[in-house]
Parts: sequence; C-alpha cells; structure tokens
Amino acid sequence: MYLNRMKRLSISFCVVLFFSCQFCYAQHTVNPEAKKLTDSAQMLGETRWALKHMPRVTRDSLYRMKLTVLNKAIHIDGDYFEAIYYKFILLDQLKDDRGALVVAKRALQLKPNASWLKYSIGLAYDRIGDSVAA
Repeated sequence: MYLNRMKRLSISFCVVLFFSCQFCYAQHTVNPEAKKLTDSAQMLGETRWALKHMPRVTRDSLYRMKLTVLNKAIHIDGDYFEAIYYKFILLDQLKDDRGALVVAKRALQLKPNASWLKYSIGLAYDRIGDSVAA
C-alpha cells in the first residue's frame, strides 16, 4: 500500500513537472522553410569519409556554403535555435571565434539554461585570450 501511494505520488509529481516545464517558456513555432534549409545545410556533403579526405581548403569552402544556407534560414526565422546553434558550430570549426561568440550569445538568449552552451562560450573566450570573460 505504501509503495502504491509513493508510485502515485511520483507519477503525479512527474506530470506536474512536465506540464510546468512545457509552459515555462513560450513555445516557438519553427518556420517550415527555415527547418528545411537548416536540414539541407546539415546534409550538404556530410559523410565522414568526405570530411576526412577533403583538403582543408575544400572543407572550409563547404562550411562557408553551409553558412550561406543557414544565414537564409536564420533570416526567415530568427528564433530558430537549431539553425543558430549549427551556425555557431560551423563558425567554431572555421576558427572564427569572435563570430562564433556573437552567434552563441544569441543562442543563449533563446535557451538561457543551456549549460553546455555556456561552457562552449567559455571555451571560445579562452581561445581568443579573454580568460576573465571565460
């Protein structure tokens, strides 16, 4: 009997937690065209073999093509977190730390509780030599 009561209590706690978290932040409806562009940018030339065997210049030009597509997606839907975060990753791969920081700060505005994003921002600050901000 005690176990059943605890089970019901824990289930009701999970339900309350789920619904409270669902409505803590305003839900963003993603523009389908922005999602399609982001998905196409992610799939553009993405095979492990291709990335491993491409010369650096070719890889950088591929990343720049992806950035062009992502910029279009972000222009369509400026609050689409996945597009903004993927842009941060590409800028980080291109060693554009200052540009990556600008994009990461925008992503942090959309998901302020993302600890992994705060960690990535700290690493980028450290790479540019700003250990105080890191």
